[in-house]
Amino acid sequence: MISNLSKYIGRLSLGGLCAVLLLVPALVCCVSGNGLCQSGHGTASQGIGRILPEPGNSEYPVYLYFVDKTNSYLVSEARNIRAMENTRAYCRRIIKELIDGPAADLTRTIPESAKLRAVYVTPDRIAYVDMTGAVSNDHPGGVRTELMTVYSIVNTLVLNVSAVDRVKLLVDGEGGDTLAGHIDIRYPLKADMLLVR
Repeated sequence: MISNLSKYIGRLSLGGLCAVLLLVPALVCCVSGNGLCQSGHGTASQGIGRILPEPGNSEYPVYLYFVDKTNSYLVSEARNIRAMENTRAYCRRIIKELIDGPAADLTRTIPESAKLRAVYVTPDRIAYVDMTGAVSNDHPGGVRTELMTVYSIVNTLVLNVSAVDRVKLLVDGEGGDTLAGHIDIRYPLKADMLLVR
């Protein structure tokens, strides 16, 4: 067998010889039973099990969109939020963090008095975000400010939650024409990246 192997190696090109030399240690490893190829309940497989996170136990960065000091653009602020298997609960947590306002040198986009009533995510990937009337009643007004409020919510959900493609805003369970008199919210909205810096 050894002589046959040496004859075969003698006929190989340089590239083929390199491939054989790389393959031999892997075969030895598997045959020996003590290497990385060991199957069953060895220490290697147990180690991998300890490294992989349990579902829903890990925190991941979520990018919340607040407005800059000049009220010109949306700027992201990272927060670590625990990923949940329930998409609706995950969306609720993200919106509550958005309502709490920024930690950095940015400006809130949602009135502090506003509260989240409910979030629903449909099979066609639309998130319905229902907020209390304070989101409209206590809004400072102005076209640009209202635009920033609407798209801080829309962009934050669409750009962070893979199950959401569009967002429909509701106020006290009702789907109005606008949030504060200017921006059309009658239909589900997609993210607007032109507003982001």
